[in-house]
Amino acid sequence: MELSSRPRRNRFLKNLREGIKEVTLEPSALLQPIFVSENTEPIKAMPGVQKYSLEDLEKLCKETLKNSKICGVLLFASIDKSLKTKKADEALNPEG
Repeated sequence: MELSSRPRRNRFLKNLREGIKEVTLEPSALLQPIFVSENTEPIKAMPGVQKYSLEDLEKLCKETLKNSKICGVLLFASIDKSLKTKKADEALNPEG
């Protein structure tokens, strides 16, 4: 069976085109998550991942950005469980 034209029904609607287009993922579009705590310690629920102390943080960020092609880091702070509230009051603490 020969077709006189190539079927392009999926290309009529912009939403369909966006959904089926090829996507490439580049390291320059990625961020490295880094977890920060008072002490460097492993995260039990995430094997191979650890929290880093403030003392280790600057060196780790510089090494991560120098040795990879990612565009940046994303910091996640860990606070003591006793300071956690339903309204996240510690996030507004002016002392840090």
